[in-house]
Amino acid sequence: EIYGRSHRRDIGLYAAATGGMTVVENMAERVWTLFHYATLTISGYTNWRTTVENIRPAPTTPNVYGIIVSINIQVDAA
Repeated sequence: EIYGRSHRRDIGLYAAATGGMTVVENMAERVWTLFHYATLTISGYTNWRTTVENIRPAPTTPNVYGIIVSINIQVDAA
């Protein structure tokens, strides 16, 4: 059985580079609000904590802004 398994997921957020980073910063804030200390339902597991671990710049082009939000999901076998 699996106990205390940790899954890390990176979510890439991108927007056209028109004006400033406000659009992707707002998206990152929304992802943080949804996932920091959240509880998820995952079939076959019980979830005891979901946290946002890192928000960092994403690889981009001159036409695109980006941020990566890293989420850690800690689960126990049901």
